[in-house]
Amino acid sequence: RGCYGCFGPKETPNTASLSRAWLGLGATEDDVVRAFRSFNAYAEPFRRESEAHERVQITE
Repeated sequence: RGCYGCFGPKETPNTASLSRAWLGLGATEDDVVRAFRSFNAYAEPFRRESEAHERVQITE
């Protein structure tokens, strides 16, 4: 099964790289936003990355 961040992000998560990997595998911007908002969504790195992908959708 996939990682759902049950224990929260690590000390220095590379969320931008993870997002690029997901997008490269065919995930949509909506998928990325949902993934970062599923569990521990208000953890600073997850919140910041989900907001970055939300803005991409709004401006396109």
